[in-house]
Formats: sequence, C-alpha cells, structure tokens
Amino acid sequence: MTKVNVFLTGKHANRTPMAYSEYKQLFGNFCNFVSRIEDADIVVLGFSVDLNGLSSSLQELKRNRKIPKVLIISEEPLWDTLSDNDFRLKSDTINISGEPLKIWNFNHFTSDIFKFRKIPYFLTTESCYFSRYASLLSSRSSSFDRASLKLRLQASQNRIVFLAQYRNEKKYEYEDELNHIYGLSIYRTQLALLSKGQDVSISGEGWNEVGRRQLLTDWHIDKLSTLSDKVQLLSAIENVHDKNYITEKFFDAFIVGAIPIYLANPSHRIFEFSSSSAFINLWGKSPSESCDLLNNFNINNFDFLEYEHTLNKLKRLFSNQENLHEERARVVWESMKAIYDVVNM
Repeated sequence: MTKVNVFLTGKHANRTPMAYSEYKQLFGNFCNFVSRIEDADIVVLGFSVDLNGLSSSLQELKRNRKIPKVLIISEEPLWDTLSDNDFRLKSDTINISGEPLKIWNFNHFTSDIFKFRKIPYFLTTESCYFSRYASLLSSRSSSFDRASLKLRLQASQNRIVFLAQYRNEKKYEYEDELNHIYGLSIYRTQLALLSKGQDVSISGEGWNEVGRRQLLTDWHIDKLSTLSDKVQLLSAIENVHDKNYITEKFFDAFIVGAIPIYLANPSHRIFEFSSSSAFINLWGKSPSESCDLLNNFNINNFDFLEYEHTLNKLKRLFSNQENLHEERARVVWESMKAIYDVVNM
C-alpha cells in the first residue's frame, strides 16, 4: 500500500498522535512525514485555530491546482470546545481569507481514535507515564495498610490541593447536554476560589506561578514528588467532561496517596478503573454545593477497602506492558483508517 505523505503544521501540531516520538515511529509504517506542504497528500493540525496560518500556502497550492486534504486530529477536547467551527461535525467547510476550505475533524467525539480499550490515550503518548505508574503503583499496593493510610491522610499538611490553570472566562463555559460534553475549567476555578483556606493549596498558571508547569524539565515527576504523602484530597477534575477523555490527573492521585476529587456522570469511563466509592464524585453539584461537600468530608466514612481494590486494579493494569503496546497499535490503526477514508475520497 502506498504511503500517505503527511505535513504536520501549526502551533498545536505537537499535540496530535503523529507528533509523539513513539507514535511517529509506528505511523512511519504508513506515512511519509514531509517538510513541504506542496509535497503533502494531507495536512494535519492539532487545533482549528491553526487554519489561519495556512491561508497563503493554500492560495498558492490552489493556483497550482494541488490542494491537499486538511485534517484536524485533536487530542484535546478543551481546544475543540473553543473552536470557531463545530468540532462535532466530521467534515465541514469553512472560510479562510474569504475562500471555502473543506476540513475533516477527528477528535474524541467524531472518531474512534481516542476510544481506548484499556489505557486512556493521554497515558500512551509518552512511555514515562506507564513505567512510572507500573513502579509506583506496585510500591503503593505492596505497602498498603488501611489504618496507616487513614492516619496519614488525617495528618496531611494539605486538606485539599488544586493544581490547574486559572480559567474564569465565558468562553470556557461549553455545554452540550445531549452528548454530555461540558467545559469544566470555570467550575474547577470557582470551586478552588470557594475553597480557599489555610489547609487548601491552589497553584497553576494564573494563580501564583510565573510560568506553566509544563515548561519544567519534567513537570510530571515534579508533581508526583511534590505532592507525595502530603495531600488528603487532590482535585483531578479534567478540562472537559467527555466520557473517553481521561488524563493523568485521576491516576496521579492514587500515586501520591491522596483521594481523588473528580466529576463524572454515570456513563463516564472513569468507572472502568474505579468504583464510585474510591473517590469523591462532584457530578450534579454546583461549585458551592461541592465546596460544602468537601468541607464536610469525614474521612471516617470513606471506603478504604474500595480504595485498595482500585489501587490493586490499577497496579495490574499498568504492570502489563502489552496493554501499552496494544493501545498504541489501536490508535495508529484507527487513525490510518480515518486518513485513508479521506485520501480515497
């Protein structure tokens, strides 16, 4: 089968499956990554806002009658909800500098690329997540003692920790009740504002940090080492509520020995990893109601047996390296199916 010539472009092109080194090697079996747009069969972006940067290139290609197919392969639902075009449409026609351009959207909603089998997509983008979880969950599980954990949580220097960017603008208030897609950034920010206190720690861009933590050499290991055994309740609320969208946040809470705070409706796939008794679910509650719930949280009523069961389940999941390999192969397969469909149109 002839390889597809792919041109990755745009500021956000580093946040598509093809951009990560482990994935790029796998995609190399099916794709040639070209450095010039005029050599491309398809142009791949990570966020629709980057379409604006294609205007002059596409006009030149149009004059030469060689227009590649333009795909937005988006791994970040937050960006989708901020798009000018409707990300829920698999194909759409938009205007670029007054000229119509057909685009294809492949995201959590329109494609099977991110509908994981065992491992959420984000945790497959870099091998460090899987290897760290395998090691640290094994350590947590083997030394787990319910009574000791309860005492340590009661004595934690931080009752609640919020670690997220400050976002309180109207644009983040996306709501699609039919498909259960909701922007959670404002909710998360308002909850943190209501929860302020001496035993509450809030950090992230826009709160009290000069830069983004992702600019650190290794922001993830910094997070784990900073919070380990120092937190009772750790906010793991995502940027967006979408049943297939799960990042490192929920799993990190178990890694650092904290109880996760999450927000998920009954159809959310987080329940494939944990029973509702092993974390605090704020679904259906306003920020004010959630604040009251957290303030009145009684650790004596928490189900540490279910917490232990979840810990052991996660340990088994991440101790099997084949789960990672199979998930990556699935992502590449689903991506290429989508790409071939477009190329052959």
